[in-house]
Amino acid sequence: MRTVYIGIQKIILGLIYFLSLSSSPALEPGDIIINEVYFSPKGRGPGHFEAVELLVVADKANLNGLQISDRDTWNKATEDQCTLNDLGQGFLNSVRSGTLIVIYDGSGTDDTNTNNFVLRFYTQSSLFCNTSPTTNGFSLSNRGDNLHLMHLNKQIDFVKYRPAGSTGPGHGNPGGLYWDQGVESYIEVDADGGSTGFRFLGNKAELNDYPAAWQAYPEKYTKLDNLGKPNGGINTEWITRLREQSLTGTNTIVQQEEQ
Repeated sequence: MRTVYIGIQKIILGLIYFLSLSSSPALEPGDIIINEVYFSPKGRGPGHFEAVELLVVADKANLNGLQISDRDTWNKATEDQCTLNDLGQGFLNSVRSGTLIVIYDGSGTDDTNTNNFVLRFYTQSSLFCNTSPTTNGFSLSNRGDNLHLMHLNKQIDFVKYRPAGSTGPGHGNPGGLYWDQGVESYIEVDADGGSTGFRFLGNKAELNDYPAAWQAYPEKYTKLDNLGKPNGGINTEWITRLREQSLTGTNTIVQQEEQ
């Protein structure tokens, strides 16, 4: 019965979503980026799901209407998707720069308290993530896949990964966004299935358009639990500065220059 109840809730809230979208303009590329992807949750267990981590770069960003999808073409809704909306509660209306948003493709308890610069949503149970029509937020392949980030029907970010040595374009097209070396380029993961995810190591939003700025990793996130945390090195320094500048109100969007 609980599953049916949640399903009815999501249908009703899906209708509310279309009626409650903010009239604010769509975000621009670089305002929010994909910062980490966990695509192969080995040893599935409680709370162990595929996940995508986003980083808010533009301060006071209105994220209502933000959508993540593993569709191949950004403007063709052929696969899973998750569209965020706070349903009038306000926690997505003015999100601070440096905030990390983790979206898990599973069930759990959402964290919508923005005080610690981290938000967490679980697509299978969240009232704030509209997954219609498929009921899944995303379904990522170990053999390679891609993710599109959109806001109010506008492209915002794109990443693509494949096993090392893959040839041809594969699945996923960056559309109108820049992706270094074009449609055949991708973030390399272990061809033998050793990689479980990959994280962005850069300190500028535009650098995540370069596969070389990403690092694949083999560990389970339940072991190191890096989701919702900066990725180390200059990525951590950048996020720390974004948060500091949000708290002091010194800038609306900050790109930390390389030292």
